[in-house]
Amino acid sequence: MQYQTFPPPTDLSDAVEHFWAIENPRALDAHQEILIPNGRPTVLICIGEPGTRIWVDGTRLQNASNVAGLITSPTILEQSGTSSYVAAQLRPWGLALFGFPKLVDQSVSLENAIGGESLEALIAQCSSEPFGEQRTAPLIELLRSLRKPQTQRHLDDIRTAIEAIDGEVSLVSIERLACGMQLGYERLYRRFKSMLGLSPKQYASIMRFYSFASDLLENDNGSVAQLESLQGYYDQAHAAREFKRYTGISQRQFRQTLNGIAKLMQIRNHLPDSYKN
Repeated sequence: MQYQTFPPPTDLSDAVEHFWAIENPRALDAHQEILIPNGRPTVLICIGEPGTRIWVDGTRLQNASNVAGLITSPTILEQSGTSSYVAAQLRPWGLALFGFPKLVDQSVSLENAIGGESLEALIAQCSSEPFGEQRTAPLIELLRSLRKPQTQRHLDDIRTAIEAIDGEVSLVSIERLACGMQLGYERLYRRFKSMLGLSPKQYASIMRFYSFASDLLENDNGSVAQLESLQGYYDQAHAAREFKRYTGISQRQFRQTLNGIAKLMQIRNHLPDSYKN
């Protein structure tokens, strides 16, 4: 299995965090991975056999080419056979910049967004390129064609708030943040709802958990209690409830379940350029 990440071109860097490609040409039996909330939407192109996305309520959807919004609860990705995907991980506000609908715990078919003929051509173009950065070129051109104008002040406001929240490991006071930005809580709330589909408090809660889970994966020998304290949870019971809420499993099961590709993709601020197994 191969996994590589690539930085976005300069003209898309305010909307896209990175592009990635993953490929496993060997047919495998069904394999499941947990996808935890990370505050980022994705535009995905499937050029191999599509897997299955399983939601917490048991709903199963084909994980074919799609636009997936921010998630607030864990989902399971199940893959069998051969697999090959190309994707753009967007910035939290990225869907708004490309004219996609606000999606929370939802995904929509990319075919519905761009049309069947355009999607077929896009998949063919990606398939014709060798595994690596060239394979992302058709997706880059698609996103360039979809780019929508945004009010710069609104974009600056949301970026400032997101950077402040992402930069903290403990839960951020949204009221204090809004005051410091001289924006006011109600206006900041409207910015988040219009561009992310979430309130700023919901987003901050997700990112606190994501930071905690990433540290838990990275620090295999670290103290869970110490991490709980650093992340600002009230006590171990509070941290355990939040952990089960966002992953559906215990901390021990989480460490045992996420390995290989899943672990690399979900450790915060430690994004690899490539992985091959």
